[in-house]
Amino acid sequence: QTPPSNPLMTLLFHSELGIGLTSGNVQTWTDQIQGVAATAPSAGQRPLYGPDGAAFAGRDVVQTDYANGRCLYVTGLAGGILPASGAMPYYAGVFRWRTTPDYGWAFALIRNASTFLFDVGNDPSGFAHSFNDPYFVQTASAVSSSNHFVEMWMDATTLHLVIDGTAVTAGGGALSNTPTDLAIGCKSTGAETMDGSHAVHMLFSEEPDDGYKTVLRAWAQAYWGTL
Repeated sequence: QTPPSNPLMTLLFHSELGIGLTSGNVQTWTDQIQGVAATAPSAGQRPLYGPDGAAFAGRDVVQTDYANGRCLYVTGLAGGILPASGAMPYYAGVFRWRTTPDYGWAFALIRNASTFLFDVGNDPSGFAHSFNDPYFVQTASAVSSSNHFVEMWMDATTLHLVIDGTAVTAGGGALSNTPTDLAIGCKSTGAETMDGSHAVHMLFSEEPDDGYKTVLRAWAQAYWGTL
């Protein structure tokens, strides 16, 4: 089941759609709006695919891996695919950590494989989120192995992070540059992989209205069994 539609949605990676398997593992994961295909760095780094126990209501999910560097990314995207410099995008996703290594990124928008512009993941202290390269750590909400519904968006003064309905704030402003790369479960170099399971990642050109966000949260709860 897809999330509620919204004209502001620009990327939709859904673990039951657009999955390209090779030898049973994920070679590509293609978004359902623009056709952006995130790809495994090598045959040995293809994420696993299937149910993650009872998590996510037993549905098939993409499982990235810290020990083997299993993840997906795409680099050198043309202008207009990802939000441009000056944009204030909104992200929502459903994922979980199976274990919590020192660093691991669930979803990242990066410029030229080096400058983190908009991403969410973890570091040793808890949830981490980046905005225009400096990153902020949410130490009050430690990363857990539960399913998480995570939202992140910008406005003129604040970078908002909402974890399972609990709001955190830091920084603020618009994108300082235009990202070229997109990564799921790692950086766009394949480093700092996340030992986690991914149900859905969604990107919007800007923050939707509160009514839509309420409906989106309800969908995530009903379909994926988030908190």
